[in-house]
Amino acid sequence: MAKNTKEKPKQIEKPCLILVEGVTDEKFFNSLLKHLQIDHELYDIWPSGGKEELLKTIKILEKVPGFDRLKLLMIFLDADENSNETFKRVRDALSRAELPVPARQFELVESKISVIAGTIPPEEDTGTFKKAKFRIALALENLPGIDSASQRDLFDFNSSTLSPVREALKNINRFAEPIDNR
Repeated sequence: MAKNTKEKPKQIEKPCLILVEGVTDEKFFNSLLKHLQIDHELYDIWPSGGKEELLKTIKILEKVPGFDRLKLLMIFLDADENSNETFKRVRDALSRAELPVPARQFELVESKISVIAGTIPPEEDTGTFKKAKFRIALALENLPGIDSASQRDLFDFNSSTLSPVREALKNINRFAEPIDNR
């Protein structure tokens, strides 16, 4: 597992698992999901350790207790210089792990374990997004009593750039049945 990521839980306990690149992304998505008022009991967010670790992380997840009962796997990675190339790498990783592979970014592929994957931002405006994400992470780490970046107006979670991301995240509610951990 890459440095700067927290230890993954030993069991998948929620119906939706969101894989992101790192801890900063995890904080960003926690803030966005809070803004969208999606119940935290429905999802976990795990940093994958970056693009290079994605396939390894997916293979590790297959062995984690509860994976076979997972209902929705979401994968969001930074677009970096080329969102299409990044999405291709996600598709390749899913294919190698024998998981459903979306044909297009943010497309829901329904299966025993449904999958949504995409790059953030879906367009090539990565500089603005990365700066905003960094500001959110700093605020959440350094300002006591601040538990949501939206409370500090650090990022416009209603921006058109995030529209496909917001729509994808709303699918969490469709998979809301809790996992029976017996």
